[in-house]
Amino acid sequence: MRRLSPLVTTLGLMVVLVFVLIECGGVPGVQSTPIVPPTNTSSPTLQPQVIIYLPGGKQVLPARLDSILNALNDLIASISLQARTFYTPEKYAEVFGPLPRVEAVYPRETALATLAGSIPADRIAVAQTEHGVEILTQVGNSAWSVWAARDSDKGLFSALAEAVSAETGVRIDRTSGTQVPTAKPTQPPLTVVAPFIKITEPVTGQTLAGQTVVRGRAGGLFENTFALELRDASGNTLAMTPVTVAAPDMGMAGVFEVTLTWTPPSAQMTGTLWGIYHSPKDGSILTEDHLEVILSSAQ
Repeated sequence: MRRLSPLVTTLGLMVVLVFVLIECGGVPGVQSTPIVPPTNTSSPTLQPQVIIYLPGGKQVLPARLDSILNALNDLIASISLQARTFYTPEKYAEVFGPLPRVEAVYPRETALATLAGSIPADRIAVAQTEHGVEILTQVGNSAWSVWAARDSDKGLFSALAEAVSAETGVRIDRTSGTQVPTAKPTQPPLTVVAPFIKITEPVTGQTLAGQTVVRGRAGGLFENTFALELRDASGNTLAMTPVTVAAPDMGMAGVFEVTLTWTPPSAQMTGTLWGIYHSPKDGSILTEDHLEVILSSAQ
């Protein structure tokens, strides 16, 4: 039989020795490093500051937030419709300032998970007004957006109200024996709409004599402006003026009033009053309104 070389014999003994050491718990005096599974390094959910506002503006900071945040998150998650109304910061202060409400302020903009999709916000407000429960979100100093929640029986808002009451003793809902002040009467907030102009005064067929006050409503206009023209029967422009719509914010509906003055024609004739909104991009007419009037002659 052929004898093995000393090198091969030595290597074989070393392999056997290593195997024995592994089976017996490792090499003496050497500490093995365990394999640690990777941890979740995703950023934690932002924790907002919750402020409870009493009637008149006094603030209460809850000592414990768990139950309030859980109820608030459930209510926010039930949002199912796109924003239908907007409040400027001034209108928000006017309407909601007198009301008890919950506000959550995040350290930076976050994305709220709702049935309507992801909603960016760094401030949330919930209040019960004379129109019902309103959920509002804001980013920076922009207008507040009002959202509709899928909560027809107001059960989720009731849960939030109970959590706030349990932690602070403040009632934010309309309960029997509890007076919740309502905002002073105001016109319902106006909605951002497609461009429109509606002249309400003067009326069709009215006789005009050199000057008239033109009133109406308009909305969906860039910078809330449009052009008003008075044309004679031949289409000649007798008067023209820019009109600014009194609206809560750009693009919202509002009212207008302007005085139009012109030189009366030499003979009575039919005229046309035009309200025209041109595209700021290409000058095309996006919407218009007109009515025929009688232009009296110069005396």
